[in-house]
Amino acid sequence: MVRKKIEIKRIGVRSVAMIMAVVFLIVGVLELISSAITGTPYKSIAGFPQLGAGLGFLVLIVVPIIYAIIGFFGGALAAWIYNLIAARVSGVKIEFDE
Repeated sequence: MVRKKIEIKRIGVRSVAMIMAVVFLIVGVLELISSAITGTPYKSIAGFPQLGAGLGFLVLIVVPIIYAIIGFFGGALAAWIYNLIAARVSGVKIEFDE
């Protein structure tokens, strides 16, 4: 069995940002589903009956988008920091069996 070592010296900032945006979008949708079942996170909106269903519908759209934006910038920042550190120290080393 031959072992092959690979070092990840640089990762694509945009690609990591896009992947993280999609992951966080999915997390945002799952969070909304769980809150719709339990009704707990958005009970503070219930104190304003004049806002009604319109605000609830807006939350359904806005929350996953905000999660995706946070995921995009968080992923971009993490990839950028990784690239800075890997350039100075060393990248992550992965070992494969062939």
